[in-house]
Amino acid sequence: MLFRIYILFFLFASCFSPVKNKSKNNFLAYYNTFYMADSFYNEALDLLALNEIEESVNKQNSITINTLFDKAIINAQIIENNFYETKYIDDAYYIIGMSTFYQNKISSSKYYFERIYNEYSSDDFFYKSIIMLSKLSLKMEDIENYNLYISKIDIDKLNKNEKVMFYLTLVDYNNYKQNPNEVFKNSLLAIENLDTKTQKIPIYYNLLILAENNDNYTDAIKYINQIEYCLDNKKVNNDLLDKWIKYNTNLNEFTLISEKLNDYIQTEINEKKKVSYLLKLVENYMNSQDYSKARNKLNDLLEQYKDNRSLKSEVSQIYYLLGIIELESYNDFDRSRFFFQESIDISRVSEFGKKSDSKIKVLNEINDLQELIENSSQDSIHSTIIIDEDRNKRYSINMSLDSLLYSYAQILFYDLNLQELGLQNFNEIINKFPDSDYGYKSRIILNLENKEANIPMLTEVSVNVDNQLSKLDTLIDESWSLFVTSREQSMKNFKNLYQNYKDEKSLYIIGTIYDKYEKNIDSTVYYYNNYLDAYPNGSYGMEISDRLNEIKDMLDYNISYLNQKIYYKKAMGFFDNNYDSSLHYFDLSSMGRDREIKNFSKNNLSILRQYHINDSLLKINYDNIDSVRINKASILYKDLGYDSLAITIYKDIINNSKDMSNINSSLSAMSNILEGSKWDSLLFVNVQDSNLFKLLIDKSKRNNMYLIKDSLEQNILDLKFYNEKYKLFINN
Repeated sequence: MLFRIYILFFLFASCFSPVKNKSKNNFLAYYNTFYMADSFYNEALDLLALNEIEESVNKQNSITINTLFDKAIINAQIIENNFYETKYIDDAYYIIGMSTFYQNKISSSKYYFERIYNEYSSDDFFYKSIIMLSKLSLKMEDIENYNLYISKIDIDKLNKNEKVMFYLTLVDYNNYKQNPNEVFKNSLLAIENLDTKTQKIPIYYNLLILAENNDNYTDAIKYINQIEYCLDNKKVNNDLLDKWIKYNTNLNEFTLISEKLNDYIQTEINEKKKVSYLLKLVENYMNSQDYSKARNKLNDLLEQYKDNRSLKSEVSQIYYLLGIIELESYNDFDRSRFFFQESIDISRVSEFGKKSDSKIKVLNEINDLQELIENSSQDSIHSTIIIDEDRNKRYSINMSLDSLLYSYAQILFYDLNLQELGLQNFNEIINKFPDSDYGYKSRIILNLENKEANIPMLTEVSVNVDNQLSKLDTLIDESWSLFVTSREQSMKNFKNLYQNYKDEKSLYIIGTIYDKYEKNIDSTVYYYNNYLDAYPNGSYGMEISDRLNEIKDMLDYNISYLNQKIYYKKAMGFFDNNYDSSLHYFDLSSMGRDREIKNFSKNNLSILRQYHINDSLLKINYDNIDSVRINKASILYKDLGYDSLAITIYKDIINNSKDMSNINSSLSAMSNILEGSKWDSLLFVNVQDSNLFKLLIDKSKRNNMYLIKDSLEQNILDLKFYNEKYKLFINN
């Protein structure tokens, strides 16, 4: 997200004023060349901004953008080489510096900004070059140089564009230092200095993330509104709209939601989008408990769209919502089952077809219970289920009438979200079976859900006398028994237990469920730390401390390992166009934890230096040029996997070399690169010796290379995830 902030702002901040009419000797040639460089550069920025604002993933656009930057660089380099005496050469340097920055060619970008900084201290790009050098230092994790450059900036001397670049660099730095307050402060300062609304969008996106991380719904809504305003009140995308609705729902702003959705509906011409907005409006009616209005609107939609084959998923959702209304508002199981089945029949594989299928399964279960209740006697039937396979705990389900009624009430209350009906059934159990365990458990649930009611627990009641369970033990047992049918409700019960009784064991169980079952690191660390704070000498303290250290070590290892993989991949990716950066990243990856990556990185450092020597010999027209080219191609193919670059060299040697040894070496390499091709036949014709043929083929096989199957993008996302989780341990 922070990189997007730079992209969007630099789109505008990096644009040029009309070209200054100076050159070495040919103004027209200079002007045309600069015009081409500037045009290609700004065209690339336009496409880049389009990708970022729309959050689209367009691979073709990425290729086009890179090509445009290449063309901008080529034309700017013509100015550098042919019009070097112009006093405005810094324009060309700036285009090259910014273009290579966007292409992630760190060494090249740094070189040109250093030239501006050292040679053009009184020109327009001087302060921008310092800001970019600080940005590049931060990108290289060179904090010493970052501090050096940032200290040279006098904020009072910066124009508005430069101030925005400066504040966004501080945003990046404080994000790196994990200081959210400073990120927030400098983001707002950047916005204050921006005049163009579209430039503010990515900054508001970043502020939205900060608000969401702090569960600040009011600010989150404000930033989404600002994004919409910056889009000249065009519709925001579905993701932002859903967030806006969710946060306003949390604040009970149902009228406001209806007004916005009605505005969207009235201006939308795409039928599919219009229906999606209408369904969001229906859900808003349901959230505000206006079920009658919701049902009428759904019936209108059904009448209009039920035969529209292009809206099968939407029609499936209409039936699902009708089923929910019949279930939750009118408690009509038969009609809700009918609508859920219609939803499945329309589109079984859609999101709401699958949800309907789950609802029908629960309704079938409650129907079976009803039949058992109607035909039950006082005889007990027992079955056993596994609640926790790791701990091998088993719980017996009693099939007596009170247990059946209790299971029935649980499904109503927890699985079907019919809480009022469920509570009525718990009350019925208390009245009919006041002395049973299930009457006692029903009292517990009623007390947990309605603390003010203070329903008497009847101290004389028999509560698992055989096991001599205390009231708290029974509550814990009850919460565990819910774990199979409703993990969410089980967790809710444990949280209520801790809140009401300050029970050490319940707090430990909450953390354990998040740790072992939910795999939720944030909540695990939060509740484990709560336990250690509340019970410094608690029974589970040592176990929790050990587990927290395990999690921290796991995160630390994954961060280190992912960084090493990213450095290695960047090194391999930079090789063909940025030798210095490739060396830099191989050097970083050689210092990581993974021994295999470390060894390959060290080996590749040596190989790259050999490649550089051979490349230098070629450039000075070394006498034995074919052998140098063979060495260069061999490194490209055998060690680095750049087959396409190697093939070009090998083919040229085969076609033009007079040295048969070099030709045969090239043919043998081509035979391995392109198996099943003509190259092995040509090689055999040349050598006329099967042993020599086999020797050459074996000798030219590829060396072992370290291959990382997952993508660089995925590694970066994973690293971001683990870094976020590692923040949980800072200052703890």
